[in-house]
Amino acid sequence: MSDFPQATPPTQPGFLHTSQVNTGLAVTALVCGILGVVMCPPVGFVAIPVGIIAISRCSARPQEYGGRGMAIAGLVCGICSLFTALVMGTLLVSVLLPSLSRARELSKRLVCASNMKSIATSVKIYHHDHPGQGTPSLKFLVERGDLTDAMLTCPSAGVSNYVLAWPQTVALADDAVVIHEPSGNHDNEGGNVCYPDGSVQFLKGDDYHAAIKKAPGP
Repeated sequence: MSDFPQATPPTQPGFLHTSQVNTGLAVTALVCGILGVVMCPPVGFVAIPVGIIAISRCSARPQEYGGRGMAIAGLVCGICSLFTALVMGTLLVSVLLPSLSRARELSKRLVCASNMKSIATSVKIYHHDHPGQGTPSLKFLVERGDLTDAMLTCPSAGVSNYVLAWPQTVALADDAVVIHEPSGNHDNEGGNVCYPDGSVQFLKGDDYHAAIKKAPGP
C-alpha cells in the first residue's frame, strides 16, 4: 500500500438543478387586467381575485411563487376595468331610462286609444238598438256588460275620467269630438280624442284644445 495519498477522481460534469418559480397566476392576472382595460371590462373582473391569490402566494411562499409585480399590476388593471364598467353602466342607464319611460308612455296611449274605440263601439251599438233614447252614461254601459271598468280607465292616469259627449239626435260633423280625456292624463302634453266614426287620434297642444272646444254637448 502506497504512502502517497490517492488523488480524488474528478467529478463528472452534470446539470445544476434550480427550482422553478411559478408565475402562472401572476401572468394570468396581468393579462386579464390588461384585456379588461383595453377591450372587455368583464374580463378584467377575473384579474381581481386571481391577482389577490397570486400576491398572497408570493408573500407566503416566495421560493415557489413569483411575479408579485405582475400580480399587483393585474389587480390594479382589474379594479380599473371594474370602475370603467360601472361608469359605462351608469351612463347607459341614464341614456336608456328616458327612452324606456317614453316608450312606456306611448304604449299607454295606445291602450287609452283602444279604450276609447271600445266605448265608441258600445255607444254606436246602443244608438242603433235604441233610437231616440239618447246617449247612455258610461256607468250604464258597464252595468249592461258592454264595457268593463278597465276600459274606462286611462292607464297613464290610473283613473276613470273619459268624457262622453255624443248626442244621438244631432247630426255631427266628421271632426266633432264625441269622446275625449283631460290633457293631464298625459302630463299636459295632449290627449286622445274620438270622432263619430270611431277613429281615435292623439292631439297635442293647441290642436287638442281646439278640438275639445268643438265637442258637442251630451
